[in-house]
Parts: sequence; structure tokens; C-alpha cells
Amino acid sequence: MLTSKKCYVYGFRNIENGMMNIGYKSPKTDRPDYISSISNPQFWEDYYKGKVEKSLLFEGNAFQDDLAQTIEWFGLDYGMSWDKSKFYNKSNNAHCVNESLLTVEHKQLVVDWIEGRSNGIVPADRFTEDKATVTMIHDAIKSGHYKVVLDPIKVVHGYERNQIRVEQIDVNHVRKIKSRFDQNPKDAWEWLLKDPVVVVVSRDKRKIVNTVLNGNNRLEAVSRTGLKEIPVVYINETEFGADEETRLSNYDLFGMLENKEDFIVRKTNTDADIKRNINNFLVREGIDLSDPLAVDSARELIYERFSLITEDKKKLNGIFRSILNDFETQQNALKYQDNLIAYDDQWLNNHKVKKYELKGTAAIHATASKAEHAVALGYIVHRMYNVKKKKGAIVLYFKNKNELAIEDQEKHIDKLRDMINYMQLDITVDVLPAFNN
Repeated sequence: MLTSKKCYVYGFRNIENGMMNIGYKSPKTDRPDYISSISNPQFWEDYYKGKVEKSLLFEGNAFQDDLAQTIEWFGLDYGMSWDKSKFYNKSNNAHCVNESLLTVEHKQLVVDWIEGRSNGIVPADRFTEDKATVTMIHDAIKSGHYKVVLDPIKVVHGYERNQIRVEQIDVNHVRKIKSRFDQNPKDAWEWLLKDPVVVVVSRDKRKIVNTVLNGNNRLEAVSRTGLKEIPVVYINETEFGADEETRLSNYDLFGMLENKEDFIVRKTNTDADIKRNINNFLVREGIDLSDPLAVDSARELIYERFSLITEDKKKLNGIFRSILNDFETQQNALKYQDNLIAYDDQWLNNHKVKKYELKGTAAIHATASKAEHAVALGYIVHRMYNVKKKKGAIVLYFKNKNELAIEDQEKHIDKLRDMINYMQLDITVDVLPAFNN
């Protein structure tokens, strides 16, 4: 990855056919993810198929920009005279700003790279040793190099913790791990054996100190099961570095590596995705959700079919209950035979202005669903503050029959009024009629 605010001359070489691309990044290009400015379609196809390797031919600060541009020009000038057919670049469009800036060393490096005798400049990496250390430990754990022991959960739970996360314990993550054990203990236990809690053993004067480096959430989740022991690997502190400062730094780096994001980017199924697919499945199966026996049968079918997607029966049951609630709401909405009054924004704005705001009262309009959790109350308080009024009005209307059915069941508007009265606010709740009388 290139660093912004610097200038670079880079070279790409196709590892299969030797085709090359020489280019330059200006310090004015403030993009750490910069790749190349070449427009050749074949280059980009080869690049995204992983066929080209990148080399660094020059790295300089902003004041060396003239030199960088001249090195690019020299590379293309020499390369195309050497073998133009080997270049993705169609022509030498680079700028020879000042050829006198080029040294013999600059030229030799570029020539050697073009003719295949050099890989260019190896970028300096101050943390090569640290990265190699934690990667080696990570790989050794995965390969089974360290002995996995079963220790009492209560004992391990009492160890020191090396915190690398903003939240050391993620309650939702712990709940998910616990659910895996509840629903599929065999697979969960095998996973835990392959991914044990990692503990570093250090010495503080004459005292041995055990510190958990990785596995805090697993430890917390397993402590909530019926298990008495948990798999642990113990690693001597000296494996993380020769001195205390290096070790402490590498503990953090190791912890972050253990929880590194997977290279494969995949958006996992959301509850809404699963709900949609279960809904479609129930429709295809022709299941009548108004029949209690059919509901029980549907629940078992859902467990059987969708256990492939998630083994969490609690989640599947919760999603199915949500579907049943939606169905009940839809059934309740069917009792309303008349068409709802359709209020548009223009009418609503005129209504709230003429009835309230022209009389010194701040007003907002919202759908009836905004009464739930007093969302509309937040809207009007914000409006009252902005226009500096002590009186307010909430104009609510029903957008569809489902909203009306939910309100009949849940009484969110009544609860909103009760809340306003409890707080002694001078706010009116104006509910517009749903139907023409």
C-alpha cells in the first residue's frame, strides 16, 4: 500500500508473460489505496486476476517530485527501446522534468528491473520481526504445536486479561456462543478444542502470572454452560519477545491477529432475510396460519428445513413468532372494509399550519406508528425547541390498515398521551380520522 503525501515510481510485471507497466504516483494524489493510472484494459484484467506483481522503483518526499517524474520518463524511454512489445504502456507520456537529477544508481535500478535482474526496492518495515513472531505463534496454535489442556473454568476465569477490544466482553457475542452450545454441543465443543483460550505465562518477581490473550468471550460463554473445564494453551512470555516492552506490544498484536477479519467478504443472512425466506416457504407449502394444528406443524418444518441456515432454534422460533404476529395484524386489518383516507403532505402541512402554527403552537405530523416508543414526542420536542415555543401539537394519521390494527391492539397513542400527561407537557395529540364517516 502506497503512503499518501509521497511520490513513487512503481513497476508491474506479469508473472506469466513478462508484460510491464511503469508509472508514477504524485504526492498530490492523496490516496493510500492508489494502484495505477494506466488505462489499458488488458492490464486491469491481468491485475484483478492476480497475474501481475508490483515493485517499487523509487520512493521520495514531495520535494523530490521532479526526480520521480524523471525516473518514470527514463524507465519508459529505456524500456520501450529495449522491447516495446513487453509494455502495457502504449507510449511514453511521462515528463522529463530534469534529467540531470538522475544518478547512475537511479538508472541502474530501473534498467535491472526492466531486464529482470532486480525486484526493485524492498520497502522498509520496522515491524517485520514482531509480525513474524505473532504469526508464527498463531500458526503454531492452529497446527496443534502447543499442547491443549483442559483446566477448570473457574480457575481460568480468575486469570488476568489483556484487553485489546473497546468492550472486553461483548454480551451479544457471548449469547451467540452460548446458543451454539445449547443447540449443537458436539460441534461447539469440537470447535473449542480447535480454537482454545490462549494464555501467556509470565513472571512478576517471584509470582507466576497467567493472562488471557485471546478467548475472553468464549470463556464467558462456556462459564454459562454446564461445562466444568475449558480447553487452554499456555505460552511462555519469552516467545513473544526478548524484553518486556516488546512482549506487551506483541500481546496486543497477537490478540488482533487472532480476531482478524476474514479475507472473504460475505454478508451473512439477517433475521429479515431468514424471515422473508420462511414466509415464502410457508406460502409454497400452503400452510394455513389460522389453524393451530397447522402452526405447530409449520414450526417443526421450519426447524427441520432452516437448521441448515442457523442451528439456533431460539432465533427460528422468534422469527416464526414475528411472522405469526404479522399474520394476526393482517387478519385484524381485514375487518376494516372501508378505504382509508389518504392524507398527502400538502394537506397535512396546511392542516398543522392553519390549526396550530398560526396560533403560536409548534406542530409536526407523523404516521400513527411513530406513537410507539414515543418517537413522535421526540419530534415535537425538537420542533418546539427550534421555534422556541412552549406549546406543541402532534398530528397523527394512519398510513395503512395494518397500522390501524396494531394501534387497536397495542394502544400506542393512548400510552403516548399518558406519557405527555405524566411529564405535564403542553402538547396536544391530534389523531386524524382513518375513514370517512
